[in-house]
Amino acid sequence: MSDERTLESQLEEAKFYLLNQNYSEAERLLQQLVKEHPQCAEGHYLLGLVYELQNQMDQAKECYEKALALKPDYREAQEHLDKIVEIF
Repeated sequence: MSDERTLESQLEEAKFYLLNQNYSEAERLLQQLVKEHPQCAEGHYLLGLVYELQNQMDQAKECYEKALALKPDYREAQEHLDKIVEIF
């Protein structure tokens, strides 16, 4: 149970940095999060957002694909992946 709470708090902290456009801190936290919790689709998706917002489309695409591999019905990840593929 404490692992779940820790994961949720890490995700919330990363979202806070993302919303405040502190992409380097969000990226650092999310890279650590997906390393510790590789099965966390939301972590991969959020890391993809960070990369996309920094115009690092190859890394963003890879993260969205990982999120979708873990959770095939992840609508947001699919929408962002489709947008990247359409543009590039």
